[in-house]
Amino acid sequence: MKKFLKKLLVNLLNSYGYTIVANNFHDWTKEDLEFREIHDLQSKFCWNDDSGPKIKRMYQVRNILHSIKGISGHWAECGTFKGSTALLMAEYAQRYNLLEKNCRIHLFDSFDGLSKPSEKDMGTNMIEGDYLGTLEEVKSNLSEYSIFKYYKGWIPDRFPDVEDKSFAFVHIDLDFYEPIKDSLNFFIPRMVSGGVILLDDYACFETPGALKALEESTNDIDIEISRLPYGHGYITIR
Repeated sequence: MKKFLKKLLVNLLNSYGYTIVANNFHDWTKEDLEFREIHDLQSKFCWNDDSGPKIKRMYQVRNILHSIKGISGHWAECGTFKGSTALLMAEYAQRYNLLEKNCRIHLFDSFDGLSKPSEKDMGTNMIEGDYLGTLEEVKSNLSEYSIFKYYKGWIPDRFPDVEDKSFAFVHIDLDFYEPIKDSLNFFIPRMVSGGVILLDDYACFETPGALKALEESTNDIDIEISRLPYGHGYITIR
């Protein structure tokens, strides 16, 4: 009877997008006090939910940033929204000297919200204009940091501005197939050995184009996709 009821409950929760997880492990998003401090900085202007998948994905960014310490190269973010992950990147870069003095974090965004989804994004619940953060708003949110360079425009229009640079870390959070594919095609050849490209929405049901873009971009090259909980996927360049 217990097994039947458990199975019934699991199926019911799954139908609403929820999953039962064990409670016998550490939740580092709550126990890592430094991360909590940094997360609180961005919660003043953006994400303030401390129990959903977003904070888990932000903690994965924290882990990957620590893993690339000592790897030379610029950082970039494609899709900035209000500047939450960018703030996270800047804080860890400064606290742990993760970026060389001549390197910057390059932020690429339309600053007009999402682009129009393509046929490859069929099934998404997102629409053109979602996740709007204006350039002025983002600059204000990140005004404490001098480490950023801003590139307003639709991807990939501003990529030529950095075509001569090498990158150690790139965070892509663009939701739709075409800008993600363009970003991957541009940055993969410009990554240094050991560099990481992290795709925020790789395995999210509402962004099916993200999975297609990453798997197509790595299909013909010897790069393995690492799949993380809460929707992340990343590739390490060797």
